[in-house]
Amino acid sequence: MYKKNYSKEYQKIDVEEVNVRNGLEKLAEAGEQIRKLKEVIAEKSKDLGIKNEKLNELKKVIEVEAANASEVKRVCEIDKAKCEETARVVNIDKEICQREMEAAIPILKEATAALDKIKGADISEMKGYKDMDHILRVTFDCVAIILQKPLIDYKPATLTIKKEQVDGISTSWEQ
Repeated sequence: MYKKNYSKEYQKIDVEEVNVRNGLEKLAEAGEQIRKLKEVIAEKSKDLGIKNEKLNELKKVIEVEAANASEVKRVCEIDKAKCEETARVVNIDKEICQREMEAAIPILKEATAALDKIKGADISEMKGYKDMDHILRVTFDCVAIILQKPLIDYKPATLTIKKEQVDGISTSWEQ
């Protein structure tokens, strides 16, 4: 019995020895794997450090570009406000000009109709007058302007109006 018990116990110890050896081998393998993982982690940490530096540099560049973009946006908003103000002023001027043009069109039509009634013979007859009144000469200058005919440059001149000598400007009548 003693031998039997001894044998059983010996077998148990052998099994435990095998289990312990397997456990030690597995621990050794795990230790080796941990050592390899530590090497991989060290390499990855270096790569991560380099990538973090690049990321920080890129972040700084992005911040600078964002600041520049904000400045450009601010300048554009100022320019937009100026353009809108200019457009508002131009629209006001346009409305004023439109009203003035609407008021001037009937006068222009009336003047054009009156000019259409003037014949070449009438103008020739007027040119024949030597003592033509200065007001009439200025009126003919206005007609030439409406008809878009050339005028001479205005120069200071002494004119006779109602038999009086007065300072004025030359007319295009002499042309």
